[in-house]
Amino acid sequence: TGTDTLKLHTFTFVNKGEKPLVVLRAVSSCGCTQPTHTMEPVMPGDSGKVTVGYRGEGQRTRYFRKSVTVYTNDPRSYVRIFIKGELTDQ
Repeated sequence: TGTDTLKLHTFTFVNKGEKPLVVLRAVSSCGCTQPTHTMEPVMPGDSGKVTVGYRGEGQRTRYFRKSVTVYTNDPRSYVRIFIKGELTDQ
């Protein structure tokens, strides 16, 4: 990943529960990581998405590992997902 680019990754999930799953919010570990998520309820058996964008602009060239905490209406409260890569000058 070059320092002047925005890279995106989409995590897809399936609601294996018996009730609609609602993503309440997705919170990143830093300002260089921007998450977006499915806004409508995900019905049982259907899939939803969390997309994470990483912007290298202004960051040091190095290996990175960033987390996004996804909060839902599931009783387990939250799930943490990670992106990782190496930021280069290219």
